[in-house]
Amino acid sequence: MKSLLSKLQPCTPCADNVSPQFLKIAGNAIAYPISMLINRSILENSVPKIWKKFYVIPLHKSGNTTDPSNYHPIDILSPLSKIMENCIHKQMLEHVIQENLLTPI
Repeated sequence: MKSLLSKLQPCTPCADNVSPQFLKIAGNAIAYPISMLINRSILENSVPKIWKKFYVIPLHKSGNTTDPSNYHPIDILSPLSKIMENCIHKQMLEHVIQENLLTPI
């Protein structure tokens, strides 16, 4: 958990108002409570509603800035939901590898 918190990148404000910079700085002190929150969410099959909220911002690709087709959407997610996603991904990947569930192509 501490390593995930330390790798957070600064970003624009999120819907849950939790700053990635705060999570990164306070990582040692809050790693355990966050892991408990994530574990409880997984056990109860429930994600806090605020973690599901996100902002979509348009990012200009190229060309005329007045043409909407020259933009693509970027989702600004809660850093806590990103951490939860990374935890689940890591555990699933370890399980798939340990159980030899992937076959070579």
